[in-house]
Amino acid sequence: MTRLRHRGFTLVELLIASTMIAVLIGALALHLRGGLSVWRRTQQGADALQRRRIALDLLERDLVNAFVYDMRQERYGEEPGQLPAPEFLEDALRVYTRASDDAGGVRIVEYRCEPEGAWRRTERTVGEARAGVAGEARPLLESCGAFLLRYGSEPTHEPGTLVWLDVWSGSPVELPRLVEVTLRSGGRTVRHLVLMPQGTLTPAAAAEGG
Repeated sequence: MTRLRHRGFTLVELLIASTMIAVLIGALALHLRGGLSVWRRTQQGADALQRRRIALDLLERDLVNAFVYDMRQERYGEEPGQLPAPEFLEDALRVYTRASDDAGGVRIVEYRCEPEGAWRRTERTVGEARAGVAGEARPLLESCGAFLLRYGSEPTHEPGTLVWLDVWSGSPVELPRLVEVTLRSGGRTVRHLVLMPQGTLTPAAAAEGG
C-alpha cells in the first residue's frame, strides 16, 4: 500500500507569496492615501467656499440695512462726542446699519483687510463710537489677498447714467447706489454686487442720535 506523503510550502513559495501580499497591500495603501488626499482637498475647498459665502452674506446684510444716521453734517467728525463719518474707500468701508440681533439698535461696522492678511469686521454701537471705543473686531476670513471696492452712483445732472468710482466722495448724508465687492482669498477671486438703499435715519435712530 502506497503511503501518501504530506509536505508544506517551500521557503521559496512562502517568499513569493509574502512578496505578492506586500505588493497588494502597498498598492491598496497608495490607493486609499490618494482617495483620502482628494477627499481632504475637496473638504477644505468646500469649507473655504462656505466661509467666503457667509462673510459676503454678512457684508451684504450690513449694506442692505445701511442708512444715513444723521442728516446734519456738522455732527460728523473726529472730535470727542462727534460721530464717525461713513467711509467708502477703495479697500475699506464704514457704514451705519440696523443691527440684526435681538437687541436691535444701530451699529457702526467697518470692513478691511488687515496687514497680517485677515479680513476683519469691526462692530460698535453709536455710544461706543462717541466715547472713542475702538469696537470689537473679529476675523471673517484668515486669508485676504485683496479686498477691493467700487461704487456706482447716478449723477443728478445725468439721470439714468451710472458712474463707477473707486472712492465714494459724497457727503456723510449720501450713500452710493451700488457697491461692487471684489474679494480675493485662498487663491480664488469672488465678485459681488450689492444694491444699497437710499434711505435716511429712522425715528428710533433720530431719537438715539439726538
